This record gives sequence, structure tokens and C-alpha cells, in this order.
Amino acid sequence: MAIQTTIGGDGSLFKSEDKTFSVGPFYAAPYTEGAVYPINSCVDAALWTVVFVVSILDSSEDPLFEEPATISGVFHLDPAQNTQKASLTLTDVELDDLTRTYPTIAKPYRYSWKRMDAGRGTILAWGDFLPQLATAHGVTP
Repeated sequence: MAIQTTIGGDGSLFKSEDKTFSVGPFYAAPYTEGAVYPINSCVDAALWTVVFVVSILDSSEDPLFEEPATISGVFHLDPAQNTQKASLTLTDVELDDLTRTYPTIAKPYRYSWKRMDAGRGTILAWGDFLPQLATAHGVTP
């Protein structure tokens, strides 16, 4: 069920900006890029606990950032009509703090979306997390 993707590194994620991340809808079968999913293939995530985690490495025990997501949208068995997703907004301050606190750590960071219900620790999506700096800011000449 896990989706591997990269967040940022392509001009889509900059330090010093608010950014909303999301994942969904959710499927019973493993996700395959470009696949067409039949009706009845979606899973209702309304009662799930989902967290967004950023770490130095996949094997890091202590994450740099871990926050619960909000489940929103409308569940429908038909994937074409299912708008349900987990989402979270990182503020400009949180992105700056993350990259300022650990400036010497080799990039990219690693991220994952995790379902954390009782008795479950399912990875929903994971990959590289690459915040970029477009221009110098916050410096007075």
C-alpha cells in the first residue's frame, strides 16, 4: 500500500513558506502508479490516526518532526469519487527550524506518512524530503 515519492527538490518546496502536504485516497490493494482501481477498492480512513514524520535517515529512532494529520474529504467506494485524504500544514517557521537546527546533516531528509492506530504501524507513503532555499533571506546588509 505504500507509495514512494520525493517531496521537494524540484522547485516545489522552499524554506520560509507555509506548505500543505497530503496523501490519499487509500486503497485496500497495494498502490501501483498509473493503475486503475475498481469500485470497492477504497478504504475508509475516517477513524485512522495518521502522522507525518521527517527524519535524518529511515533508520533514525528519533524523528526531527512528527505531527498528526487531519483526515478530510468524503469517502466513497468508487476511487473516482473518493476525496478522502490526510493532510498537514508545515509553517514557514517549522520548515526554517527544521533546516536551521540540522544544517550540517547530509540531505535529503527522509519522510513518511504513517497510520498509527492501536496495533498498527503501517507506512502509507515515504521517500526523500528536500526543502530548498531560493535566495538568501533574513539578512540585513
